[in-house]
Amino acid sequence: MRGRGLWHNGQVLVLFGPRAGCRPVTLFAWGLLSGAAVLAIGAQAHAQTGQEIATRRELLESAATAREHGHHAEALDLYIRAGQIEMTPSVQAFIADEQMEVGQLAEALGAADLCVRDIDRDPSVHNREVIRAHCLSLQNDLRPRVGRLVVEMPTPTPPELHITVAGRVLNPALYNVASVVTPGDVPVVAIVGHGDSAQTVTVTTHVAAGATATAHVILPTPVSTHPPPEAVPVTTTPTVPVAVPATVVPAPPVTPTPVPIAEAHEGGGTVRALAWTSGIVAFGALVGGAVALGYQHSYASDFNGPSGTGQYRVSDCLVAGSGCATTQGQANTAQSLAWVGFITGAVLAGVSTTLFMLSPSDSHTTHTAFACGDGPGLVGVSCTTTF
Repeated sequence: MRGRGLWHNGQVLVLFGPRAGCRPVTLFAWGLLSGAAVLAIGAQAHAQTGQEIATRRELLESAATAREHGHHAEALDLYIRAGQIEMTPSVQAFIADEQMEVGQLAEALGAADLCVRDIDRDPSVHNREVIRAHCLSLQNDLRPRVGRLVVEMPTPTPPELHITVAGRVLNPALYNVASVVTPGDVPVVAIVGHGDSAQTVTVTTHVAAGATATAHVILPTPVSTHPPPEAVPVTTTPTVPVAVPATVVPAPPVTPTPVPIAEAHEGGGTVRALAWTSGIVAFGALVGGAVALGYQHSYASDFNGPSGTGQYRVSDCLVAGSGCATTQGQANTAQSLAWVGFITGAVLAGVSTTLFMLSPSDSHTTHTAFACGDGPGLVGVSCTTTF
């Protein structure tokens, strides 16, 4: 049946009666709630203008009518508008009822909590006990039907972070802790930055009634909107090279570092062996030269006998293939061999003598026979000799 209005001194005391699907609250209780909502207008009239008081009363009447016809979304909107003009515990109770009807369980539980809080703060509320009992009943009914969601994100959070849960802004105090939500698929939207540079991350998490779920949010890196600093031009003054006279520093005296040229082993055995070998070969070469010289004189005696006349005449040697020509060739060959023997013997004799001089004696050992290194002077070379 339609709601009835009970007027007293120009104010409606009862706005509506029973409806289909209503929670098990008696007509008497609903009448008390409605009457308290309207009587609060007169009790707090000093806070609003006359126009706002009249409008609020009509909003409450229209909300009751929409509720009676099952238009709960419309009734909820009208109750919220009336509460924005002046909120009372009874209006909070009506809002909680309609939010529960449209499926906003988390919001309905919050409205019931506000109803109990506000009525406990003000003992002068009309029909206080009935309203408080109704709001407590709503609390007990809704608590096991809601879910909890933890929006988990790294800390510290960026300063330009905005998070919404199911379309409502999440208080930063509720980051990383469980908050009450209506069960179902709950979207969590994180926005970092603002304007064109804002970046958005959306995470949807299913939350069951009476359970706690976690939404893991990975925040994007904010894009800097500040332009890079402009390069400051730098003026440079060209420098003129100045010639600096070079200072001549005399080179310090250098101690010559010996560079070994000939190395002798202990006792000089190898050097003396070479000296002996050279001497023997030199002696052989000299002997060979002397023998060749003897043959040369023997061949020459065929031309120059003791009496001044030899075996051959000079005219005989002019005939090719004669014995004179053969003897003359042998004499020339012997003479050449004599010269080779003498020269070779002389050279090897000198080498043998030098090696004997460089060879150390058996009484001491030396490793450097002759050495040269850097030294002063025009040439810059200094040499030493050790025997």
